[in-house]
Amino acid sequence: MSYDTLTSGRATSVPFELFSFSYGPSQNDVYRYTNSERKIAIGADVFKPVSVTRGDAVTKGRTDSSDFEVRVPANSDVGYLFKDEPPPYPVHLVVHEGELGDETKEVVILWSGLVLSGTLEGNQMVLRCEQATSGMRRTGLRRHYQLACPFRLYGDQCRANKVTATRSTTVSAISGAAITLPSGWANGTSATKFKNGIATWLRTDGQRESLSIVSNSSETVLNLNRRPRGLLPGNSIDLILGCDKSMTDCSLLHQNIQNYGGQPWIPLDNPTGFKNNYY
Repeated sequence: MSYDTLTSGRATSVPFELFSFSYGPSQNDVYRYTNSERKIAIGADVFKPVSVTRGDAVTKGRTDSSDFEVRVPANSDVGYLFKDEPPPYPVHLVVHEGELGDETKEVVILWSGLVLSGTLEGNQMVLRCEQATSGMRRTGLRRHYQLACPFRLYGDQCRANKVTATRSTTVSAISGAAITLPSGWANGTSATKFKNGIATWLRTDGQRESLSIVSNSSETVLNLNRRPRGLLPGNSIDLILGCDKSMTDCSLLHQNIQNYGGQPWIPLDNPTGFKNNYY
């Protein structure tokens, strides 16, 4: 029987919902849950049965804005992401609905958006979500008239070479958010040049994790923006160069000056005063 046929009858309808949480830089970084009592396979995607529930979408008076609440077990993979601090990657959520008796395994989208935050309530993690279209009409400047480059490092407009900027090594020790690396790990590059860069590794569960590098205490100690999860001494780690958004780093560090997005020739002499008030 088809999805439409099953949903049209009260006696034949046995609905289930599928929750796909996308997290991480890879398309394979997806946590799949279902509120069914047994696992659901849609093609190659397998949805694990867990105690997951959702609320109704609550609008804010505009057709493009609504809040959505999802509750998952606190010890689940998604619950673990929000346990201590917000995850470094955006978490996208798509909710589908299907019928257990549907031989075609047709599913329809009920909701799609972003998970904004998580709050621990007992043994549950309450996820506050926002519809994907909510931010599409928000006004704001896309670029500013500024000296520094506004582009996201290694993004589509920056186009710096991420592969050549990556140093692969192993972790010697971990203390809080600080990681100790072996001597010579940067291949002659100063550790200060990794500020605002990225540290990425495979967690013990096989998922890739990334954190920002905020500073360095020495040439062998880097400080991350939070405690690294799933990283142990002896594990491999990739450390990617940062950028201070200046022409110097763009040119000398990344050899990417042709894509520099700042306006370096802003006049510094103010015609109505002695100096530009902003630079």
